[in-house]
Amino acid sequence: MLDKRTILSVDDLEVVLHTAVGDLKAVRGTSFDLKAGEAIGIVGESGSGKSMTALALMRLLPRVAQLRANAIALDGVAIDTANDREFAHSIAGQKISMIFQEPMTSLNPVYSIGRQLTEAAVQFAGLSPKAARARAIELLERVGIPDPVGRLEQYPHQLSGGQRQRVMIAMALMNEPELIIADEPTTALDVTVQAQIMELLAELRREFGMAMILITHDLAVVASTVDKVAVMYGGEIVEKGPCHEVLTNPMHPYTRGLLACVPKMDGTPRRLGAIPGIVPALLGEVDFCVFSSRCAHVRDICRTQRPPLQGDGARSYSCILTPAEIATLPPAQPTEEMSPPMVTTGPALIEAQGIHKFYRVKKTLFGQTKTLHAVNDVSLQIRRGETFALVGESGSGKTTLAKILLGLSPADGGAVLLDGEAVNAMDGRKRARLMQPIFQDPYSSLNPRHTIAQIIARPLDVHRIGDAASRKQAVLDVMDRVGLPERVLHNYPSQMSGGQRQRVAIARALIMKPALLVCDEPTSALDVSVQAQILNLLADLQQDLGLTYLLITHNIAVVHQVASRIAVMHQGRIVEMGEARKILRAPEHDYTRLLLSSVPELATAGSDRK
Repeated sequence: MLDKRTILSVDDLEVVLHTAVGDLKAVRGTSFDLKAGEAIGIVGESGSGKSMTALALMRLLPRVAQLRANAIALDGVAIDTANDREFAHSIAGQKISMIFQEPMTSLNPVYSIGRQLTEAAVQFAGLSPKAARARAIELLERVGIPDPVGRLEQYPHQLSGGQRQRVMIAMALMNEPELIIADEPTTALDVTVQAQIMELLAELRREFGMAMILITHDLAVVASTVDKVAVMYGGEIVEKGPCHEVLTNPMHPYTRGLLACVPKMDGTPRRLGAIPGIVPALLGEVDFCVFSSRCAHVRDICRTQRPPLQGDGARSYSCILTPAEIATLPPAQPTEEMSPPMVTTGPALIEAQGIHKFYRVKKTLFGQTKTLHAVNDVSLQIRRGETFALVGESGSGKTTLAKILLGLSPADGGAVLLDGEAVNAMDGRKRARLMQPIFQDPYSSLNPRHTIAQIIARPLDVHRIGDAASRKQAVLDVMDRVGLPERVLHNYPSQMSGGQRQRVAIARALIMKPALLVCDEPTSALDVSVQAQILNLLADLQQDLGLTYLLITHNIAVVHQVASRIAVMHQGRIVEMGEARKILRAPEHDYTRLLLSSVPELATAGSDRK
């Protein structure tokens, strides 16, 4: 008999942050229900209120935050009226558990896995140490950790990223909660590990009858995992309903815009949709549509009145546009095709010949030293004007190879030729004029004490190119090319959004007018809407300037969107290489097939889940 109990009921949740410039409502008017065994995905850009909603349910809000709600009930019992001590001892970790985004920062590095798993069960759930240990071993085995007995004595740093996340899931299940909140549980994981973790969560949800809230910005993960979706923007749920209906027939302009930003795995790549601007910080009372400042279909009334709620309780959206009007809107994604340039002739701009790289490693301080063959006999050629993608899981050797190609790390065997000249014999300044990197995290790669003008002009200063006036003009020219307004010239990185910071990093790389850009996961730290803007920008720059890209990524959909050719790396070797469209349609190597089969797709929304 199916359990139809309502596990969680949230009515008019509000989170207010008291700041120096006024009260900021990070979450407002949020309501939803969740039945036993049901999963809801909460999606939206950074700053939309997703994680703040989860922290409110767990009472983990910052000190400046205040929680208000008409009612929050867990299995029919009000939990919003419980005092902090009662909530901590009998609800948090007992009836509601949370899986955080980064397991390495969530696990205590000085406590063993066994201690962290059993501590709460012994202290709050009343289990004996022996029973808690048996439960921990059972759950580690259930979540797919090999040698669970031995793992209890290990520490977090001795486990892989996927194993640490599995430990976090086991820890969340220790006290048999009724509700699991998973906040970006797979963002830091490889695509194959991501697929395993999401399949595991689905299996455990069915097996234990738990409800689950999945918070993510990855719409493809939502499509293959949850039963219903809530789309948040500006602290509000702007659309909600069954997963298949929301993702295949979106009603709110924001949902339509988000879906248009997602790279697809089928057909010829098209220019991605883009939502201009960023999520606003809305201070004080909001008596207008929160999306009005970015909406392509905004009307005057949207700026002066709250939008009506349309639809029924199961499928609803907040917008002045009626379903009939929405049906007549043009597609949110442009129809312009953006096929990656195919370059089949001409000399190689950069060439790797039989590259080897070894590292001497040991597992413990006094352990035996072993040799790790990080890059094993890798050869490749990248021609001018093409986009060459290097894909593979963490530890496959991608970044090590990139460092060798950039001349930042010497190879132990083989050679790298840049424009026909050996990289290791080339003058560093000449190499920098031909080749520039764009790093994964723009915030950590930009000097926080320098202004945007100083950061972008820095390569010109180092190479002593031009005078002050010509350098400023060069900075303004390259900022205009990457879509940065002149008004941010004297801003600092902390005053910029994630997408703006990545544009700064691209501008800094372009100011030397290089032939080759080495892009190491250039969009993995960005929201899907910002990712779309950056991918469109990179395509435009390539078309206008004839740039060559080496793209290092684990995002196969991004590869399909921009890459001409692909090399798949596994355990230090290239196991498959060729035209992107051929490999993505008909992979030949088993490992490539495994990678592609693990990629979540929007097309799976509403399909039968494993």
